[in-house]
Amino acid sequence: MSEANKGFNIAVGTPVNAISGSQTALFGDVGTDGDFIIVDGVKYTFKTTLSTAPTVANEIFIGASAGATATNLKKAINKEAGAGTNYSTPTVAHPTVVATLNTATVTVTYKIAGVVGNAIAVSKTSTAITLGGALLTGGVDGTISPASAGVWYIDTTNIYACTDVNGIHDANWVKVAWTKV
Repeated sequence: MSEANKGFNIAVGTPVNAISGSQTALFGDVGTDGDFIIVDGVKYTFKTTLSTAPTVANEIFIGASAGATATNLKKAINKEAGAGTNYSTPTVAHPTVVATLNTATVTVTYKIAGVVGNAIAVSKTSTAITLGGALLTGGVDGTISPASAGVWYIDTTNIYACTDVNGIHDANWVKVAWTKV
């Protein structure tokens, strides 16, 4: 082995970056007072009027449209602006998921990447909501790299480099496509 290649190893294979598990909740209507959705043990209750004196955590104001109600749920899960109007004031950000919104569909995504998120349960009582499933899905563990950057993989179409230590919850792999010279 020449000095230029000393310590440089290329493995055959295709490494992957970790992906977080997620699930969708499609709002087909605004819902009914008292309906709820539970995401990883946190119950969110839909209300036509938010409770006062005392306020109750995790109440979601039922909006004028399905999209408005979905927006309010997303805001509550993430603890975004709107406390006291869109959702109840004592609500805190969900400890294990974040939410995104596309029209009237809320997608909840586990905060830790990897298959660990695929065990997270989602349930509901509302007939206005259609869940994509009872568990988060799509979580993938990342390919583990040794305790340093500079690890390389190669397959039939790409060469991959690990830019930092990569565990099952990390996403430090980059790739470059092969081209003919």
